[in-house]
Amino acid sequence: YIIGSRLVSPSSACVSVLSLCLLPQPVSLSPPGVVSMAGRVYAVGGFNSSLRERTVDIYDGARDQWSAAASMQERRSTLGAAVLGELLYAVGGFNGSIGLSTVEVYSPKTNEWSVVASMNTRRSSVGVGVVDGKLYAVGGYDGPRLDCVSRLARTYNAVYFIHLSGS
Repeated sequence: YIIGSRLVSPSSACVSVLSLCLLPQPVSLSPPGVVSMAGRVYAVGGFNSSLRERTVDIYDGARDQWSAAASMQERRSTLGAAVLGELLYAVGGFNGSIGLSTVEVYSPKTNEWSVVASMNTRRSSVGVGVVDGKLYAVGGYDGPRLDCVSRLARTYNAVYFIHLSGS
């Protein structure tokens, strides 16, 4: 799936050579954080041409339908998003004024967002990934410069945050 582009036509279009589908979101956002979790695609935050968003849209491919989840606590575009355990993490990003160091975690079981420990450095366009049960944040913009090669900002342990979120 490709999500979060600015299409000339609002209709869905498939690219057969790549076997990809462009899915129109309820609101056109660019660029949201996108993850796949429990058979659904989550589009988190983004920019709607005037504001950074807190919204979360969920696409259920089996039903070919979008629905809304609880909004994040902070507006974010160019954020990193990843799944660790059964939780979705929204990492850093840009709120329209400054890069963010904050991290939020979403539990689909409770449909709630919680703020967890921030990164050591604010980062927009941050890369995030999970290795050996830990979430890593790497690179991104820290303000006026691009920090392409960086050390680990913070790791998150799935068991610890599942316990904190009450899941």
